[in-house]
Amino acid sequence: MNPTSRTYRFIAFSLAFLMFSTSASFAVDMHFCQGKVKSFSIFGKAKNCYDMAVNKDCPNHQKMAQQNEGCSSMAQKQCCHNSTLQVQPDQNQQVQSLDFSLNKPLQHFVAAYVFIFFKNTFSVENDAPSFANYIPPIISRDIPVLFETFLI
Repeated sequence: MNPTSRTYRFIAFSLAFLMFSTSASFAVDMHFCQGKVKSFSIFGKAKNCYDMAVNKDCPNHQKMAQQNEGCSSMAQKQCCHNSTLQVQPDQNQQVQSLDFSLNKPLQHFVAAYVFIFFKNTFSVENDAPSFANYIPPIISRDIPVLFETFLI
Protein backbone atom coordinates (compact mmCIF):
# COMPACT_ATOMS: atom_id res chain seq x y z
CA MET A 1 0.00 0.00 0.00
CA ASN A 2 1.54 3.28 -1.00
CA PRO A 3 1.65 6.21 1.44
CA THR A 4 -0.51 8.48 -0.71
CA SER A 5 -3.52 6.21 -0.33
CA ARG A 6 -3.03 6.32 3.47
CA THR A 7 -2.95 10.10 3.25
CA TYR A 8 -6.14 10.17 1.20
CA ARG A 9 -7.85 7.84 3.67
CA PHE A 10 -6.72 9.94 6.63
CA ILE A 11 -8.02 13.11 4.99
CA ALA A 12 -11.31 11.45 4.06
CA PHE A 13 -11.88 10.08 7.57
CA SER A 14 -10.88 13.41 9.13
CA LEU A 15 -13.39 15.28 6.98
CA ALA A 16 -16.08 12.68 7.74
CA PHE A 17 -15.41 13.07 11.49
CA LEU A 18 -15.52 16.85 11.14
CA MET A 19 -18.88 16.68 9.36
CA PHE A 20 -20.27 14.31 11.99
CA SER A 21 -19.03 16.34 14.94
CA THR A 22 -20.40 19.62 13.57
CA SER A 23 -23.82 18.18 12.75
CA ALA A 24 -24.37 16.08 15.89
CA SER A 25 -25.09 17.42 19.34
CA PHE A 26 -23.52 16.12 22.52
CA ALA A 27 -23.49 16.93 26.21
CA VAL A 28 -20.68 16.91 28.76
CA ASP A 29 -21.71 16.48 32.40
CA MET A 30 -19.16 17.48 35.07
CA HIS A 31 -19.23 16.95 38.83
CA PHE A 32 -17.60 19.71 40.88
CA CYS A 33 -16.61 19.25 44.50
CA GLN A 34 -15.33 22.38 46.28
CA GLY A 35 -14.84 24.11 42.95
CA LYS A 36 -12.69 21.36 41.41
CA VAL A 37 -13.74 18.91 38.71
CA LYS A 38 -13.88 15.43 40.22
CA SER A 39 -15.50 13.49 37.36
CA PHE A 40 -17.00 14.06 33.94
CA SER A 41 -18.97 12.09 31.38
CA ILE A 42 -19.48 12.86 27.73
CA PHE A 43 -22.72 11.02 26.94
CA GLY A 44 -24.10 10.27 30.40
CA LYS A 45 -24.37 11.62 33.91
CA ALA A 46 -21.12 12.16 35.81
CA LYS A 47 -20.65 10.18 39.01
CA ASN A 48 -20.76 12.26 42.14
CA CYS A 49 -18.35 11.81 44.99
CA TYR A 50 -20.91 9.76 46.93
CA ASP A 51 -21.04 7.19 44.11
CA MET A 52 -17.27 7.12 43.60
CA ALA A 53 -16.46 6.55 47.27
CA VAL A 54 -18.47 3.45 48.10
CA ASN A 55 -18.51 2.69 51.84
CA LYS A 56 -16.26 5.64 52.65
CA ASP A 57 -16.80 9.35 52.90
CA CYS A 58 -15.44 11.87 50.48
CA PRO A 59 -12.20 13.37 51.89
CA ASN A 60 -13.42 16.87 51.05
CA HIS A 61 -16.62 16.25 52.98
CA GLN A 62 -14.62 14.91 55.94
CA LYS A 63 -12.58 18.12 56.02
CA MET A 64 -15.73 20.21 55.88
CA ALA A 65 -17.33 18.09 58.60
CA GLN A 66 -14.31 18.64 60.85
CA GLN A 67 -14.40 22.38 60.21
CA ASN A 68 -18.15 22.61 60.66
CA GLU A 69 -18.87 19.96 63.25
CA GLY A 70 -22.33 21.32 64.02
CA CYS A 71 -23.46 21.33 60.37
CA SER A 72 -25.88 18.86 58.90
CA SER A 73 -25.55 16.75 55.78
CA MET A 74 -27.11 19.63 53.87
CA ALA A 75 -23.85 21.56 54.18
CA GLN A 76 -21.97 18.59 52.76
CA LYS A 77 -24.22 18.49 49.73
CA GLN A 78 -23.83 22.21 49.07
CA CYS A 79 -20.11 21.90 48.32
CA CYS A 80 -20.88 19.63 45.36
CA HIS A 81 -22.79 20.39 42.20
CA ASN A 82 -23.15 19.04 38.67
CA SER A 83 -22.80 21.19 35.61
CA THR A 84 -23.91 20.21 32.11
CA LEU A 85 -22.47 21.72 28.96
CA GLN A 86 -24.63 20.95 25.94
CA VAL A 87 -23.39 21.63 22.42
CA GLN A 88 -26.02 21.77 19.69
CA PRO A 89 -25.54 22.64 16.03
CA ASP A 90 -27.37 25.60 14.56
CA GLN A 91 -30.19 23.88 12.68
CA ASN A 92 -31.95 27.15 11.81
CA GLN A 93 -29.13 28.47 9.69
CA GLN A 94 -30.24 29.71 6.29
CA VAL A 95 -28.59 27.84 3.43
CA GLN A 96 -27.64 29.94 0.47
CA SER A 97 -28.49 28.29 -2.80
CA LEU A 98 -26.11 28.46 -5.69
CA ASP A 99 -27.60 28.51 -9.16
CA PHE A 100 -25.26 26.80 -11.55
CA SER A 101 -25.74 24.21 -14.24
CA LEU A 102 -23.72 21.04 -14.57
CA ASN A 103 -22.77 20.66 -18.19
CA LYS A 104 -21.80 17.30 -19.69
CA PRO A 105 -17.98 17.77 -19.67
CA LEU A 106 -18.09 18.76 -16.01
CA GLN A 107 -20.22 15.71 -15.16
CA HIS A 108 -17.76 13.44 -16.98
CA PHE A 109 -14.82 15.07 -15.18
CA VAL A 110 -16.42 14.61 -11.74
CA ALA A 111 -17.31 10.98 -12.49
CA ALA A 112 -13.78 10.23 -13.73
CA TYR A 113 -12.20 12.00 -10.75
CA VAL A 114 -14.29 10.04 -8.23
CA PHE A 115 -13.56 6.77 -10.05
CA ILE A 116 -9.79 7.34 -10.11
CA PHE A 117 -9.72 8.63 -6.52
CA PHE A 118 -11.41 5.52 -5.09
CA LYS A 119 -10.04 2.97 -7.57
CA ASN A 120 -6.84 1.99 -5.76
CA THR A 121 -7.94 3.02 -2.29
CA PHE A 122 -10.49 0.29 -1.73
CA SER A 123 -9.12 -2.49 -3.95
CA VAL A 124 -8.77 -6.01 -2.56
CA GLU A 125 -5.93 -7.02 -4.87
CA ASN A 126 -2.72 -8.53 -3.56
CA ASP A 127 0.53 -6.72 -4.04
CA ALA A 128 1.81 -9.45 -6.38
CA PRO A 129 4.70 -8.55 -8.67
CA SER A 130 3.82 -7.73 -12.26
CA PHE A 131 5.90 -10.64 -13.61
CA ALA A 132 4.13 -13.31 -11.52
CA ASN A 133 1.69 -14.20 -14.31
CA TYR A 134 4.13 -13.69 -17.18
CA ILE A 135 3.70 -16.14 -20.05
CA PRO A 136 6.81 -16.34 -22.27
CA PRO A 137 6.38 -16.29 -26.05
CA ILE A 138 6.22 -19.55 -27.98
CA ILE A 139 9.63 -20.58 -29.38
CA SER A 140 9.45 -21.09 -33.13
CA ARG A 141 12.72 -23.08 -33.30
CA ASP A 142 14.53 -25.19 -30.74
CA ILE A 143 17.86 -23.32 -30.54
CA PRO A 144 19.97 -26.04 -28.77
CA VAL A 145 18.94 -28.60 -31.38
CA LEU A 146 19.44 -26.15 -34.23
CA PHE A 147 23.03 -25.36 -33.20
CA GLU A 148 23.70 -28.86 -31.85
CA THR A 149 24.84 -27.65 -28.44
CA PHE A 150 24.21 -30.26 -25.78
CA LEU A 151 25.56 -30.49 -22.26
CA ILE A 152 27.41 -33.69 -21.52
